[in-house]
Amino acid sequence: MAAAAPVAQSCAQSMSDPRHPQRRKEPPVDHPTPSTSQRAASYAQRFSEINADVLATIEPLDDAQWFALCKAEQATVAAVVSHVAGSYRAIGGWIAAVAAGETPPPVTREMIDAGNARHAERHAQRPKAEALDAVRTNAAATAAMVRGLGDEQLARSAYLQQFGRSMTVAELIEDVLLQHVVEHLGSIRATLADVPAVQSNDGQS
Repeated sequence: MAAAAPVAQSCAQSMSDPRHPQRRKEPPVDHPTPSTSQRAASYAQRFSEINADVLATIEPLDDAQWFALCKAEQATVAAVVSHVAGSYRAIGGWIAAVAAGETPPPVTREMIDAGNARHAERHAQRPKAEALDAVRTNAAATAAMVRGLGDEQLARSAYLQQFGRSMTVAELIEDVLLQHVVEHLGSIRATLADVPAVQSNDGQS
């Protein structure tokens, strides 16, 4: 599965597809503390809202939808959701390292692609409840980490080999953490548009 990249127009359209209305519980509003920043609180809030959309999208899925193939990633919805959960920890680790004034260990695009391929195969049939638990747990930890950042930390930067450039903590949050999950959520929703929910005998899904 690809790492963060510009969101395709089709993904952006699927985010507002009326066939998939957003059904989510509103996450609590993040407020900055004296040691953190308004920007960090805003980033944490945006991340929590996007993750709430992820949960609202996948919680009602039946087995046919959960194991459907996402064309963009060539992986099942189960594997893509598991990838998203894992990315919260991985990308969160990069953010925390740069915020601490460190440079994350070098990693190439080839290494990431190979790891994603192995992950997709290993989690193709992952139970939905297990994946949901991973999404919730990892999202809570990542949101708390982002929420605790100060303005000085948001401005720190380091060279990241996988992106071929130096990036600030703020850029990692905006262009990688948030963009990555939005892109995969768009792909999942595009897949679900082609795989309607199974109807029960009483006519309800």
